[in-house]
Amino acid sequence: MKTYTVDRLAVGNRMWLRSVRLILPVMGICCAAATYSQPREDYFIHSETLQPVTYLIPDFAVLSDVSITPGQDGHLISLTMEANLPTNLSDRGRMVMEVWFRHHASAPLQYERAAVYVAGGIEYPSDSRLSPGQAGLIKYDWDKHRAVKLASIEVQVTGNQVLLRVPSDLLSGYEPLMAVVRYLPGDVNLEHVGGGFGMCTSSTRLLDDRLSGGSIVLPPFPPSFISKISFVQDGEGGGNNRVRNRDDRRPFPFVIPPSRRGTPGEGVPVPIPDTSPPSDPDRWPRPGDINGDGVRDYDYPSDTKVVGYILIDVWVVPTSDTTADYVLVIGKDTNGNGRLDVGEIWYPIGECPWPNGVNEGYIGTDGKIYWESWNDSNQNGNWDPGEQKKTYIYKPETGELVVIFDPDGPGGQPPREVYRGDPNGYYWHHR
Repeated sequence: MKTYTVDRLAVGNRMWLRSVRLILPVMGICCAAATYSQPREDYFIHSETLQPVTYLIPDFAVLSDVSITPGQDGHLISLTMEANLPTNLSDRGRMVMEVWFRHHASAPLQYERAAVYVAGGIEYPSDSRLSPGQAGLIKYDWDKHRAVKLASIEVQVTGNQVLLRVPSDLLSGYEPLMAVVRYLPGDVNLEHVGGGFGMCTSSTRLLDDRLSGGSIVLPPFPPSFISKISFVQDGEGGGNNRVRNRDDRRPFPFVIPPSRRGTPGEGVPVPIPDTSPPSDPDRWPRPGDINGDGVRDYDYPSDTKVVGYILIDVWVVPTSDTTADYVLVIGKDTNGNGRLDVGEIWYPIGECPWPNGVNEGYIGTDGKIYWESWNDSNQNGNWDPGEQKKTYIYKPETGELVVIFDPDGPGGQPPREVYRGDPNGYYWHHR
């Protein structure tokens, strides 16, 4: 029987969690969290007002331990929460638990398969969908922004523990990346959640220590679409149905059509396949310098069409010998090669300004683009008191950037708007 050990999940003797303990039972791996001394809270951005809305996170939505025990009969995944799960969780809110894996030959942060348990209050938008109380193994297709259910899996819930059993052949050649729990109170209208349910993360655990020491991106929550995604019939996105030539490089107002968004509450995630700085730097091209410091930057294959030839993309900009920033940019693919090249970028619309940041980006169902980043100073994967957070919202219809800043984490000063205007006028960390 095969077990994961520290040597398999670590580089040398480095340990990922500074404020947690890593427990190694006889079988499998286990990550245990430190005790949290005050009520947890988070916020989402209201899609209409673009202001933060704070909500409490219950203890049953916070991971305490994660263990994975591979065996001939299947992978046994144990998720232990800090409190017992309610009998009827749908009365308390919406909650989904996921354990993500990547193929050993794939990019370091390529989320590809996940064991998913829908605890209650929401359906998981895979094909076919998972209803509350169900569990399944899904495969995520980044090219089509689509999650496909590969199989139903066994699930057992006892008190504060959720046990999932995945057939071994479905995870053969795959390695664990991260466990994530998403939670949102039941009285919140999902249509008001900017970026969608995927940005409502209540707890995470990084399961591969090789990805520690820098900034990471959280796993995707898949969208479901009212209609098929269209790449060629969206026009150029100019207001009032104006058609613009492909060689027009000027920023202009545009509208992201419904065919490029998800259904209400389920935004479209931005694909980012590696950490910042890159865990595998030789894997990625460095075609140019986007911040003018004379150093070539990494261009990740994150190019995502929003309408016509307008794309968003993620670059990694080195800021020192050991640190780098994720930078979300927008522009127009004037040469039609399907990539956003250096000279085609209009401006940045999001970044990770921290050395150990946790990030996520989504095209919201409200037609705006969201990027969230917090300073995970203790590297435990959760947003804790004292840790700063920034949320960037780009409004395509006006070309405005809105920045929400929380200066000292949950339980401290309330998050507030600190900038609204031209993206080029914002004081970017990477510049």
